[in-house]
Amino acid sequence: MPIKLAGIAIYGSRCRGMEKEDSDLDIVVEYTGSEREDDLFNAFNEDGFMIGGVKVDINPITEEKTGTLGVYLPRAEAFLTEKRSIITFTVSECSEFHGLGEYHENIENIDKAISIFNKIPPRRMNGIPSIGINIHAVGTESYEDTSIDILCGSIVDLAVLDYMPEITNNHKAIAAIEDMIARLPNVEVAGSLER
Repeated sequence: MPIKLAGIAIYGSRCRGMEKEDSDLDIVVEYTGSEREDDLFNAFNEDGFMIGGVKVDINPITEEKTGTLGVYLPRAEAFLTEKRSIITFTVSECSEFHGLGEYHENIENIDKAISIFNKIPPRRMNGIPSIGINIHAVGTESYEDTSIDILCGSIVDLAVLDYMPEITNNHKAIAAIEDMIARLPNVEVAGSLER
């Protein structure tokens, strides 16, 4: 083939210890030449190449279409990080000090979080109640989680997300926040999810 290899890298779940039994071994090949990426992909993968019983998936890229390895690999890593993330919610009676009053974590969905939030009796409030979002990456310790209160009292603070790329770069987290806003039509929204 009239192509010149510029670089090769192994990426994906198998080099992160996140693979399943049927996961491919992902290889990306940066090249120059007139061959289309799709045509090379088909040529590289048509025979079902395997190593040690593991299917090899070869993904050819060019700087002009998909980008260099330096551009492609961080995007692939971000995709993997998002794929292995678990989004949960927190509810606290005091947004400033979660240890004052009720604190609930690992809430699986926003409806349950809103229900818990609404049941905190106002007469014994220890501060401004909040609903937060938590992102846990499978295979990491919980102290490495990204967590932040989004709803404080009656204000959804989106401006704070300007300082939270772990959230703004995670499509699942943004979708969860959008869902929270949709289910709380009477709250004030400060800032925007547009980035």
